[in-house]
Amino acid sequence: MNFSRRLFLKQSTIGAATLSLPVALFASTEMDIEKQLLLAKKSWNGKPLVILYPKGSSGNLNPIVSDFVKKTGIQIKLREGSLDNIATEMMLENKVYGGKSFDIALPATFNIPNLVESNIILDLSELAKEHEPEGFKKTFLYDRGDFYKGRFYGYQTDGDTYILFLNKRFLNNTRYQKEYFDKTGKKLDIPKSWEELDRQIKFFNRPKENITGGNLYRNKEYQAWEFWIRLHANKSLPFDSKMNSIIANDKSIKALEALIKLTKHLDSRVKTDGLFDNFKHFAEGKGYANLGWGGTQKYLNGEHSKVKDHLVFAPPPGGIHKNKTFDVPFFNWGWNYTVSANSNNKLTAYLFSLYASSPKVSSKGVYEASGYFDPYRECHYKDQKIINTYSNKFLKTHEYCLKNSIPDLYLSGQGKYLGSLKQAIHNVAEGNLDSELALKTLSKKWDQITELENKRKQLEQWKFLKFSYPKKLHSIFGISNEA
Repeated sequence: MNFSRRLFLKQSTIGAATLSLPVALFASTEMDIEKQLLLAKKSWNGKPLVILYPKGSSGNLNPIVSDFVKKTGIQIKLREGSLDNIATEMMLENKVYGGKSFDIALPATFNIPNLVESNIILDLSELAKEHEPEGFKKTFLYDRGDFYKGRFYGYQTDGDTYILFLNKRFLNNTRYQKEYFDKTGKKLDIPKSWEELDRQIKFFNRPKENITGGNLYRNKEYQAWEFWIRLHANKSLPFDSKMNSIIANDKSIKALEALIKLTKHLDSRVKTDGLFDNFKHFAEGKGYANLGWGGTQKYLNGEHSKVKDHLVFAPPPGGIHKNKTFDVPFFNWGWNYTVSANSNNKLTAYLFSLYASSPKVSSKGVYEASGYFDPYRECHYKDQKIINTYSNKFLKTHEYCLKNSIPDLYLSGQGKYLGSLKQAIHNVAEGNLDSELALKTLSKKWDQITELENKRKQLEQWKFLKFSYPKKLHSIFGISNEA
């Protein structure tokens, strides 16, 4: 068994996550967690634990923190951080305050490699080995971003896998169905490929009827995620087996060109819409399609939403391989409980993180409609309060997508890779460069980043990431045990 496969099996519980734990083991986990609370009280140094969290997630944290404080008497101070740049705040505060301005932080999952390399967050491997209850991670449906180079750094607390939202009022409209078939020769149905979704979005872009093709993100920060899915749908990876960039190949160029061409068929506000504006505008009910997360559904499932109970959910479309379609769910955000490497309360901070991500306690955070945390444990999909928050139909799709997600780019220098990708896409979108030149320039930049970050170490992590792709995609991307 080669290194990448050994590392994947060691780090990840994805295979085991599809199996339900015995009730006795679940109960045992909860009992062990209660024991760890006593240890937390003993280890606490008397100073408040400071938790730095991303803006908008206080609703998720409040019930968890409240319970923890009641059971332990430990004081906790919540500090709001940036939604998009919390990892940057963590790095700046580490320089200014020596990492002692917070004890626990919730960075985006994709930021973990950079935070590790910058010595900002604590390696939790030994603490987990000593204090984590048996089977604790086995019902996490996605945990690939929790590990880096074989070590454990943070408990996943959010199942941020991308979901395709379709307006059922358009999709099931008999007039539109007939018009679509007459025009395209295709049945108007849930799209299985990007070619079909693009065709449908163009069909529904009807300014005279006050209808748009949809609200897919086109702001500079978020549109790269759609490109990432399109890239894989075109059966291409970002790097070859030796960690050389192949982001400028013909498949990548076609993926970017398709993304750019589709923009004119979307809501005119998509270029400036951030997270909340996207939710709000799609909730108006005038758009056909959108891509989003559980947080999107929490908003759209609210009473203020005109699309409540009028949505169809599906995995993001993929492509075609050997005359069969395949989908490409993508885990592209998420938050993790991490501990500051310089905290004076390391053990207590770790034990809070363990408590917060335990089955029963984490459920309290997930069902809060005012926050971001989405289901990520098996038990979450059976909790009636969570079902009420999201709806059964959404959760069925979400669970499938979470189990079958491709990973984000969990590499050191992730921000550099993705930042330069975002700029390249933006340059094409603004008409400053064509797709081919933009991606060729980007490819050279990526190879430079790889060399600066140590190509040998990057290749080690890339092999793990490749092997962690869902097995049903391995043949499509040529991934083997020697990946």
